Amino acid sequence: AAEAQEALIIFTSGTTDAPKAVVHSRESLGTGLDDFAAAVGFVSGERVLTDQLMVGIPALIAGAHWIMPPAGADPGARPEKFLRLLPRADVLFVVPAALDALLRMLERTPQRTPHLRALLVGGAPVLRPLLERARAQLPATTIRAIYGMTEILPVAIADGDEKLAYDGTGDYVGRLMSHVSARIDEGELVVS
Repeated sequence: AAEAQEALIIFTSGTTDAPKAVVHSRESLGTGLDDFAAAVGFVSGERVLTDQLMVGIPALIAGAHWIMPPAGADPGARPEKFLRLLPRADVLFVVPAALDALLRMLERTPQRTPHLRALLVGGAPVLRPLLERARAQLPATTIRAIYGMTEILPVAIADGDEKLAYDGTGDYVGRLMSHVSARIDEGELVVS
């Protein structure tokens, strides 16, 4: 069937083991991108600032405009250069380390704080102290913490305010995507 055809090969980062190739089928890629777009709620016509293919593609499919930062505008390494791009964006996707760098600059120069509809944070764990700083700096912005893995894009998405309100043990990761299932098998988390 066409759904089972190979569509994309992505390599894992190698943080937990040697990098491995992950082959996505048309179906796995399509359902992951659909789940992501639905959970984030992209709005037709809005401007989405990211260098991430897995964020930009669903934004385009939803009718949004994908703004890709120019070479050298790395939010973590060169936040001052990246900060100039933010007034053009309605939605921003960044990894936690880059968000930390941007927030440090905005905390020193609060008048440069952009008016974002949504802040999407993923690519690494989104911890409470960073989330608290983002909420303080961007009080009217919807914040989403995205949890995924190379093999499943994404696994779960947490609303930032719900994550901040969570007082249980462990890390609140939000709701599983509609096409994702998870279970504990002999102490191991199994996601499919």
